[in-house]
Amino acid sequence: MRAMSYLTLVLIGALASHAAETKAAPESYQLFPGDLVDVRVFAQPDLSTPIRVPRSGGVDFPLIGSLESVAGRTVQDLTAEIARRLREGYLREPTVSATVTQFGERQIYVMGAVMRPTNLEINPLGTLSAMQAIGQAGGFSPDANRPGAHILRDDGVDGNRQVMPLALGADAGAGDPPLKPGDVIVVPRLDRVYVLGQVTRPGPFPMPEEGALTVSKAITTAGGFERFAKQSNVQVMRAGKRIAVVDVRKVLKGESTGSDIALVPGDTVFVPESRF
Repeated sequence: MRAMSYLTLVLIGALASHAAETKAAPESYQLFPGDLVDVRVFAQPDLSTPIRVPRSGGVDFPLIGSLESVAGRTVQDLTAEIARRLREGYLREPTVSATVTQFGERQIYVMGAVMRPTNLEINPLGTLSAMQAIGQAGGFSPDANRPGAHILRDDGVDGNRQVMPLALGADAGAGDPPLKPGDVIVVPRLDRVYVLGQVTRPGPFPMPEEGALTVSKAITTAGGFERFAKQSNVQVMRAGKRIAVVDVRKVLKGESTGSDIALVPGDTVFVPESRF
């Protein structure tokens, strides 16, 4: 029964993905990095052109030049600006349409104590909740620390991650938010800690049989920092909440050893990327 349920989920996911590739996006659809948009100007074939939405910045359009900040704008807003700028100096009454012919990838990640850790694609014209994603990853494994399950979401500030606990119980609806591209669902194991982000070998690590496992030791166990790691802003999550930010750079220099807290099973250590 479990295998059939998983197969059903896979088929539903595949059909939803196919539908998203063939169903036209409404005018209220917000453009996403990687989307391919076919822009057409009626009776002006030389002005019709495909636009690949960049992650940031603008794109060039014939005659009018740069269109700024395309990502995040609606299809309606984009066509309205093109029509307005063409009307201002080039065409009397331009009719502009835009069709999203290909959607950019919107991946999320499910890690830890699930049956099949994986990355999944969000339907661009639909939603995917955290518990639905866990279901598509095969559900919780027997050693899952369910109360500690959480989402890591980029908050756009210095590479930090927002921590969102998952409520598993009567209030699961409120604690099961729709996912956003780039979200990482972490389901801790009862006997391990997770080290994620800018380290050489991210993943789960067992607790030592003797002695404490501190934040700096956990990072060493994970192979140390990557080149662009923000060593001064290492975040510790416990039971779905951020409990500490450790300046491991000072700890390694012997300047702030008191802040090198001891970890407990189920903790997640996240090392952000320095953006400067």
